[in-house]
Amino acid sequence: MKKIIVLKGEAGSGKSTALTKLVKDVFEIELYLPKIRKDLVISFKYKNKTIAIITVGDDVPKIKRHFNRIKDKFDVLICACRENGATFNFYNAFNRIAGYDVGFIGKKTNTDEDRERVISKIKEIIFKQFSE
Repeated sequence: MKKIIVLKGEAGSGKSTALTKLVKDVFEIELYLPKIRKDLVISFKYKNKTIAIITVGDDVPKIKRHFNRIKDKFDVLICACRENGATFNFYNAFNRIAGYDVGFIGKKTNTDEDRERVISKIKEIIFKQFSE
């Protein structure tokens, strides 16, 4: 079963920043992104499973394009979406599709404390997934 972990929150709550920090600090992947580019799409192997991360959270056509590119290639997808609306509905729809397990984590504020809270929660879910 494919696991989708969705970090949801309002615009400016630090969803993309938290996911980029997750990639750098937890998975120790060095990223070289231009300052003007805030969104990230990456796929990598970790403990014989493929993790994909899509930080685009407010543009459904972009999300669909990136998702369709990787949908057959990941075991765990970590992504971002708005608190509600079209991007939330896109990921929430996978709860009704066989073969997907979707979980949402709320991102409240753009603070270091909240960033560490959601990274810790994502790590907990990922490491549980890899122990099964």
